[in-house]
Amino acid sequence: MYSRKYSLKTRYSFRNTLNSESSYSSKSLLIKYKRSDDLKFGIITSNRFSKKAVTQNKIRRYIAGSIQKNVSKFPINYNFVFIPKKTVLFNDKVSIDAKEIDFEINTFLSKMVFV
Repeated sequence: MYSRKYSLKTRYSFRNTLNSESSYSSKSLLIKYKRSDDLKFGIITSNRFSKKAVTQNKIRRYIAGSIQKNVSKFPINYNFVFIPKKTVLFNDKVSIDAKEIDFEINTFLSKMVFV
C-alpha cells in the first residue's frame, strides 16, 4: 500500500477529480486526473464492479501496490482516481494479475503529458 499521506480523503476531493475532463482509459483501468496542490491517489471499487468484498479488495491491493512502485514517476501536483473495469473479472474472479496492472499504469505515465 502507498503511504496514507497520498490518499484522497474527502468526498469533495473525489468528486472534484471525477468531474474533471482529463481521463485515460485502457483495457482494464479508467484513470481520472486533475491538477491540484499536491499528489493524491484514490481507488474506487464499488458494488457495481463486484458484489464480493474479497474481489474488490484484491484488485484494490493490486492497484495500490502498482502505485507504490511508481509513486516517484507521477507528477507532483495532480490528483488521480483509479477505477477498474469489469473486463478484469471472469466469473466473479479476478482474471488479471499485478504485473498487467503495473504495465497499464506505466503505459499511462509514458503516454500522458502533464502540463
